[in-house]
Amino acid sequence: MAQDLNNMPLLSDNTEYPEIYVVCKASYQDGDIYGVWIDTTQPMQDILKQIALMQYEGYHGDDEMLSKGYCPDPDTYFIHSHIGFYDVDIYGNAKIEDIRAYGLFIAQYGELGAELISINNGNLEKAKRFMDECYLGEYESRAAYATKLFNQHYLPRIPKDLQFCINCVTFHGFLVKFL
Repeated sequence: MAQDLNNMPLLSDNTEYPEIYVVCKASYQDGDIYGVWIDTTQPMQDILKQIALMQYEGYHGDDEMLSKGYCPDPDTYFIHSHIGFYDVDIYGNAKIEDIRAYGLFIAQYGELGAELISINNGNLEKAKRFMDECYLGEYESRAAYATKLFNQHYLPRIPKDLQFCINCVTFHGFLVKFL
């Protein structure tokens, strides 16, 4: 039998950053599910405070526990849904620290960052290394990339008084250089 999530919006109102929908396990087991959408790019302490507020305002209302720096037990909540992570697999019992790291990487690099995480089976270090060592940028066309490469590596070797003689023309997808 499917559980009715009467207080869970289908999508978060703000999809600017990767977000997770965290649900209280106790409420889930009681059949009165409640949770909160959390932006994963904010500081870790803010994420944990939002989880704690969701749990204790909904169930206990114990502000004293929150004021003492309460950190929610990972066994008392789970990730029910997510948005903005593209094809990255986010599991219900995933560590919040890992999800936050994914969220920050995806917020910085967008869909390319998410694809790198997916291709590397969730290994964020490999994805970061690829971006640092291999990524050359985004270009409108092959000709734009070739022009930038030429201007960066070969144009400085040509004497200044001859550089104005170089004309670049694109012909059927090939970059043709004339002197």
